[in-house]
Amino acid sequence: MNIDKDEVNLELIDTCSDIQWDNINLEEIDGFIIIYCITDDGSIKEAQEIITRIKGTKPTDNILLIGNKLDLNHLRKVSMLDGKKLSESINCLFRELSVSESYSSVKEATEIIVRMIRKPLMNVTQERRLPSIATLTTVKRVIRQKIARSRSDSLSYESMNK
Repeated sequence: MNIDKDEVNLELIDTCSDIQWDNINLEEIDGFIIIYCITDDGSIKEAQEIITRIKGTKPTDNILLIGNKLDLNHLRKVSMLDGKKLSESINCLFRELSVSESYSSVKEATEIIVRMIRKPLMNVTQERRLPSIATLTTVKRVIRQKIARSRSDSLSYESMNK
């Protein structure tokens, strides 16, 4: 998948089936999208258990909680407020969408989590790569001084050898 002109590899773990927690190393995962079904009040409890396990293993804010099946809003059993409250209690982002109706909303959710993961990395990289104007001015002054000294040393050497 391309996000911000970069190829990104994602690993998806289906939480609808029985999760084999022994086979998942949460320490190696940089971000999480946890999806529950708004038509199944048990699914938000399962989402909360998964998030509790994640937070207990690895302190991270790179979690996006998604309420799915917005197209079945007339069958809703989990209110949007319940989803927001859960996301606020665990300090994560929250969205509701319909996977079956909109690929773009799924893509947007994926882009959100990838950008959340990248943001600290990009800040560190930018801080290291971009010197301040003061630093550049100092470097420029030092180079000019060295060139001037080199010229005067060269002139002195030439006059001594004549």
